[in-house]
Amino acid sequence: MIVTKVLFLLCLAVLATAISLSEVPSCAMPCILTMMDSTGETNANVRSMCNDPDFQTDVLNCVTGVCTAQEIKGFIVMGKELCQMPLEDNRQEYRAVVILFAALSFFFVGLRVAAKIVTKNTWGTDDTWAVITLFILIPFTVFTLLAIHHGLGLAMPLFNKNDLSQALKEIFIVHLLYVCGLAAAKTSILFFYLRVFQDPSFRTLVWITHAFNILSTVILITLALTVGRSAAYLLGNTADSVSNLNKYSKSLKVVLAHCVVNLALDIWMLILPMTQLYNIGLKLNKKVSVMAMFGLGLFLTVVSLIRTVFSAQLLADMEEAQTGQQQVVLWACIETYMGTIVACAPSTQQLIRRVVNKVVGADTG
Repeated sequence: MIVTKVLFLLCLAVLATAISLSEVPSCAMPCILTMMDSTGETNANVRSMCNDPDFQTDVLNCVTGVCTAQEIKGFIVMGKELCQMPLEDNRQEYRAVVILFAALSFFFVGLRVAAKIVTKNTWGTDDTWAVITLFILIPFTVFTLLAIHHGLGLAMPLFNKNDLSQALKEIFIVHLLYVCGLAAAKTSILFFYLRVFQDPSFRTLVWITHAFNILSTVILITLALTVGRSAAYLLGNTADSVSNLNKYSKSLKVVLAHCVVNLALDIWMLILPMTQLYNIGLKLNKKVSVMAMFGLGLFLTVVSLIRTVFSAQLLADMEEAQTGQQQVVLWACIETYMGTIVACAPSTQQLIRRVVNKVVGADTG
């Protein structure tokens, strides 16, 4: 076993020189040797370790506990280069997705306002909350793009310490705006239900859902600001301290709790209108409006489910965060924008129908 260790260290040194690394973090070497002892490897080499994900995870867990953020970065870069693994930079893709969905959501809110002007329908509380959602989306989009600028979408080794610290602070703000934005979009949808459906029992259920939406939002924001002292870490500590991702495990549990609550609420709000859709006396245009919302609402629920799965995976394996897996944030962005689009779907459908009827009428005339 001693001979194996010596050969491994010599191999590592030769390879490190070949890829022009100035130094291998000394704090990482005891972790590698300890893991070799625990696994009982007798034929260990760099390639076999590169092909052993369990060994890599154990070493990285150990290194995370004994090395600084900068040393961890150097160690991961070395490991990636030794194993010939690409260091991904997905910032352009992330930026494109955010800009696309932001533009769509802003466009749909604009169409909703235009629909009120063109159709001369009464401005309702649901319209007000759609506009409030838009005002939340503006800083939400700004902070998301700032987080991408500071490294959201990069593999962790490509971060520098200050950018990682800044990105984590911006992601924390994005999460708070995400919770508020989704709550506002759901409020708009629920007020739309109250405007369309007049059944007393149904309206009681909607008001109960309103109360649950507000209460859960207040509780989850309070937990996000207090549990795990994330706000204190992000606002009051050095870049090296902030970039220690293991400090945020409790906060990630709050994120997962919000995902579960939000998914349950999405499913409930998808079921609610279906109980009234075919009631006697419901006009065709109202049925079409609700069905338009239902179709997009189903997609929103799927997005919510995907984000919940990613959040659960991240909480189960914190090394997902260490290696730059940031799909949770990306899907949160998509979900927030889709919530706004869903809230504006009925009014948009009315405007499109009005324009189409005018065009068809002009052609036939």
